[in-house]
Amino acid sequence: MPTLPEEPLTKITLNLFTSDVEYLKSRKSSGVPYTVQIRDIVRTYCRTSKQHDTKRKELWQIRSTS
Repeated sequence: MPTLPEEPLTKITLNLFTSDVEYLKSRKSSGVPYTVQIRDIVRTYCRTSKQHDTKRKELWQIRSTS
């Protein structure tokens, strides 16, 4: 039975370098399909970027008020 995603998914078409896709497919031995690996990579990037944006805003406010 498939696991439920954290939130709704949107299907997209994404052009990737062939060697990158081949590498991710070769890691399938971990039991995780390469499409899930890509989704996790993007999710991690977005979460990290949001955290950095928030911290930047906080630091900018501190700097601008001093």
